[in-house]
Amino acid sequence: IASRSSNHLSSNFYQDGFITAILLYLSLNIKTIVENLYFDSVITMGSSIKGALSAAIYRKSLKLSPSGRQNFTTGEIVNYMQLDTSRIENLASSLHVVWDGIFQIVGYTILLLHFLGPSVFAGIATMILLLPINSYFLKRLSGFKTENLKYTDLRVKLTNEILQGIRAIKSYNWETPFITKLSNIRDKELHALKSSANSRAILVSILSAAPALVAVVTLAVYTLFNNVLSPVKVFTSLAL
Repeated sequence: IASRSSNHLSSNFYQDGFITAILLYLSLNIKTIVENLYFDSVITMGSSIKGALSAAIYRKSLKLSPSGRQNFTTGEIVNYMQLDTSRIENLASSLHVVWDGIFQIVGYTILLLHFLGPSVFAGIATMILLLPINSYFLKRLSGFKTENLKYTDLRVKLTNEILQGIRAIKSYNWETPFITKLSNIRDKELHALKSSANSRAILVSILSAAPALVAVVTLAVYTLFNNVLSPVKVFTSLAL
């Protein structure tokens, strides 16, 4: 009787394991399909918005009166069509993160509270402490982007003026002064780009290290409360 009952329990154990593995495989595949459909929809929407805005700006530029054309250079119009519309495209693709992130934070916090208890709040406190650092580098990155756009506008505007007045420049031998002026603007633009890239690299490094730091702090506080870390709790918490 004992042998039969053990064999029965063993068969049920393997059966439940196979069923769980299959359900996990199916759920991950469904999650991947749904996420890709979501990204396809938002990217298509963003591209459509960018195309519509670029076409509208171009049509508007063709209908400008001579006095209206004096207020906008060709470089500014091109920047509106490319850079500004790209910002709106990026906004359209990340707009749903605003409300979706709230549900994810609340859901993951509840699950972690179930597995690790109050030690989860130590990880939350660590994330809150990292917010000022992230905010500082985000402000620097925004400032460098604004500075870069200013020098880009100046460079494009000067390039268009050079191309439009190329005959006069060649006639009066003004190539060297204009090249020097254009090179100075380009050097300032490159400096702003390098500074922006450095700030972005630091910010990405902090954001990449933050999950590991939060996990270490949370698990360390969990062990300080005389709790025993089991593989189930560790791997489940890291997955969340």
